[in-house]
Amino acid sequence: HRLNTFNSLEGNSNHLYLFTGNLFANAAQWLQFITIGWLALDVSGSVFHSIMAVAVRAVPTLILSPCGGVLADRMDRRLLSLITAIIMSCMAMVFALFLISDLGITVGYVYGYTLVTGIVHAFNQPVRQALIANTVPQDKMANALALNAMTVTSMRLLGAILGGVLIETVGFHWNFFFETALYLGMALLLVPMRTPYQEESTARETSPINNLIEGVRYILKEQSIFRLMLLNFFRTG
Repeated sequence: HRLNTFNSLEGNSNHLYLFTGNLFANAAQWLQFITIGWLALDVSGSVFHSIMAVAVRAVPTLILSPCGGVLADRMDRRLLSLITAIIMSCMAMVFALFLISDLGITVGYVYGYTLVTGIVHAFNQPVRQALIANTVPQDKMANALALNAMTVTSMRLLGAILGGVLIETVGFHWNFFFETALYLGMALLLVPMRTPYQEESTARETSPINNLIEGVRYILKEQSIFRLMLLNFFRTG
């Protein structure tokens, strides 16, 4: 059998929509990381605030992602991903308009924006990961997961490059306009997408608190998963 890097995308429009949407979302995420750190440094003149602004964006992902996983098991995953993408697009647009206004920007506003977007991202990321299994058959799952990991790595580089070029040429606000467009593009791609491989969830048979407790217990029991979660936190943070 010949090696096919894009095996999970062939003849599968639903996964192609999700793959492209995740590509946009990861580009927006890394574009925001480079912009937030640079903006905090520009506003405050402090490297400490530059580092902390990015850290504030990452912390909710570690703390609230389990809650996002619970919601992903209890709600329509496509709809939840669509709603959170629209929210992040709107927040980026509002912040871009705020930057070009005469209201004045302080490092406190930067912290506030990164905290709120971090909270929304904590619910968006788990559901995007869960949707992969809902759009591909089991025999193509490994390829789909590998492609998703590739989008994170590639967009980490390209997002940083794009962010730096935009800041130096047209200003910080254009980065957030681009972020708006990327999240909006993700939302539009989710509209025609379907989840033919999604199975009926049993999570609704118990309370959300029980779902959360069971998930935490499982993570703590499976040390390999716990280490991967910590690694992902420091990698994305």
